[in-house]
Amino acid sequence: PNGIKYEADLNWSAINDIKVQTDGKVLVTGNYAIQISTMSTYRLNANGIALDTTFGVNGRKDLPVAGGGSNFSRSYGIKLLSDGKILLAGQGWDGTRSLFYVAKLNINGSLDTTFNTTGTLFYATAGANWEGRSIDVQSDGKILVGGFSGPSGTTMDVTLMRINPDGTNDTSFNNTGYLIKNYVNISSKAAKVISTTDSIFVIGDLDTNLDLKEDEFLILKLLK
Repeated sequence: PNGIKYEADLNWSAINDIKVQTDGKVLVTGNYAIQISTMSTYRLNANGIALDTTFGVNGRKDLPVAGGGSNFSRSYGIKLLSDGKILLAGQGWDGTRSLFYVAKLNINGSLDTTFNTTGTLFYATAGANWEGRSIDVQSDGKILVGGFSGPSGTTMDVTLMRINPDGTNDTSFNNTGYLIKNYVNISSKAAKVISTTDSIFVIGDLDTNLDLKEDEFLILKLLK
């Protein structure tokens, strides 16, 4: 009644993105953790009072990384598709490094196995950590995921990946399916990726002093 919804049974939890469906129901995504952080998405009824129990398990869909132990996952971006399905982007830790983690959910929160046969996609180049921060979809259905990547202990670089609608890597994009933008002796991260009619915009930040403090903003415009 006061416009605030609490879920107070979790520790080390965060909400990183929110979208409203055409029926007024609200999707929020982020991570929850009692011991290990897990990519988690909730759906609230339009009144915001109760979780929508037709979604996932009692209104929540968790997407942990297989293997247990120290493996963890986090969601940072959510995209609603015209057919009601849901795309998520974030990071997954497989015990040795971080990877782009992309998932596609059906309307009821179950994994859509027409996407990469499992409903999920993990990706990183050899020897590097990748973290997804934002997701958008082109008019042709191809999926854009923006974030950053780099070896442990070094500067991070803006990273953009394009994925076919079926979850396979779109190698028509920069011949590899991904673009890594390196600025010498500068750490850079993408926070938002936006698809327009003929272009891709990436918004992020630069750490020019390498002191873990973002001191300049970044806008990139790429042609499709």
